[in-house]
Amino acid sequence: MNSINIVKPFLHECDCHFALCESCFWCASCFFPKTNTEERDNEKDILICPSCKIPPSLIPLNRNESYVISMNASRGLEIQFSKLR
Repeated sequence: MNSINIVKPFLHECDCHFALCESCFWCASCFFPKTNTEERDNEKDILICPSCKIPPSLIPLNRNESYVISMNASRGLEIQFSKLR
C-alpha cells in the first residue's frame, strides 16, 4: 500500500476542502480564503476536474481533521479521514 498524500489543515485564514471527482476519482486538497459566502461560492464554482471537466464534490474539513489517500492493487483507492492528535 502506497501512501500518496497526507493533509493536515493548518491555515486559520482558509477553509480546507477535500475535492473528489465522482466520475474519474481525481482528488485534491483545496484551500479557499475565508471571505464572505458569495465570493467563496464563486471560487468553488470555478473548480473543475482537469480530466473530466466537471465540478468535483467538496468535502469540508475542520482544522483538526486530516486525511490519508492510499492505493491498493486489490482494494483500489482508499481514503481515511481522522482527527489530528
